[in-house]
Amino acid sequence: MASSRLQLISKKIIKPSFSSPPLFRSHKLGLSDQLMNNVYMPIAFFYPNKQHNSSSQSTVLLEKSFSKVLASYYPLAGRAIDNLNIDCNEMPGATLIEAHVDCKMSQVSSNPNLSDQNVVFPSGMPWRTIKHDESLLVAQLTHFTCGGRSLSLSMSHKVADGQTLCNFARDWADATNKQQGDKKPLPYPQFNNATILPPIEDPSFKPQFGSFQANEPNSITKRFVFDPSKLIQLKAKVSAETGITNPSRVEVVTALIHKCARAAASMVDPNSSKPSIFTQVVNMRPFMNPIVSSNTIGNFLNFFGAPFRDAKDFSYPGLVSELNKAKVQFYDKFKGVTAKDLRQEIINSLEQMKMMSSREASLDQYICTSMCKYPFYNVDYGWGKPERVIFGASGVKNFIMLIDGQNGEGIDAFVPLEKKVMDVFERDPELLQFASSG
Repeated sequence: MASSRLQLISKKIIKPSFSSPPLFRSHKLGLSDQLMNNVYMPIAFFYPNKQHNSSSQSTVLLEKSFSKVLASYYPLAGRAIDNLNIDCNEMPGATLIEAHVDCKMSQVSSNPNLSDQNVVFPSGMPWRTIKHDESLLVAQLTHFTCGGRSLSLSMSHKVADGQTLCNFARDWADATNKQQGDKKPLPYPQFNNATILPPIEDPSFKPQFGSFQANEPNSITKRFVFDPSKLIQLKAKVSAETGITNPSRVEVVTALIHKCARAAASMVDPNSSKPSIFTQVVNMRPFMNPIVSSNTIGNFLNFFGAPFRDAKDFSYPGLVSELNKAKVQFYDKFKGVTAKDLRQEIINSLEQMKMMSSREASLDQYICTSMCKYPFYNVDYGWGKPERVIFGASGVKNFIMLIDGQNGEGIDAFVPLEKKVMDVFERDPELLQFASSG
């Protein structure tokens, strides 16, 4: 859509405001980091025109604050050597792009088709594998004809998870405001991931989450909005039909998406019905004993899965019940887990993952990662709070992402499916009873 009207203004490599001391010239990855594919994890913040600083002033402020915050997040200014180390010596820097799009911001931010929203990211970058000599962090400031602007971040999943992504956006915003007189002290990120979850000391050790092919040609990603009032209705429906008291909004949304996606796939190809597994990604920081600070940088992720084999499992009550059961079992098992025990559990799960990979052809896999409750809508660079926050379209089939809605209580769901399945999914009456495309 708007990509044909995109004008590149500048592209710069920004170095940290001071060089790394000898102690920090190499960053060792933790075990969870090693498991992740080195792909760009993309998010974008949209800010309406509120008579904020001019474009040139904003760019200067952002460049200076970007340099300052990179000094604290020094691994993001380095380069990946292998699956064990990030080279931070001399710190090549991170990339900052400025661009202009010849359309109104609402034409992009309100478009439910995320492929059209990818204009606010460097071309082809969302979820793409990072090359050896490329920046681990790329930011893009995009100006629109209405005076609105967006700021996107594409950050290496090898060194960061959703918590880290949120922290960096917050700290960059705070550093920008500090230049404008804000006296709020900046949080100090902690880089002790490799101490908490020691890595496998073999640089040839490969990521374990299989091949990650972004932008699959037959896949399309769309956003579905669940308003707070609809979530209340959906939770009441679940409680009445399952007896589960106060189900979480993430539970009821993921179960509904899974049910409708499975139904759509069966309608497209009635002969393709096969068992599926739904996997929910979990931030492990608050589970651990001692609790790992939210300012600890890196990947602290685990997951639980719920298999669905019989036709009866694909009723909505059945899906919610199984997901809730899997969640309760996971929480009971890992609440208060020590770092040593968690590391061993992760190693043990690698064999299970290999077995699952061997059965991939006989399973439909759905993965959900929720960044609900992360304060993305509080990220203010001096332009006010964002009007909308989006993830870049992954194009990775069945890889579902959730984020808080604009009011903080609803949910925006980013759903990638095969195009022919999406055509059926987005017209499902049960889905549209609780969600809108937008």
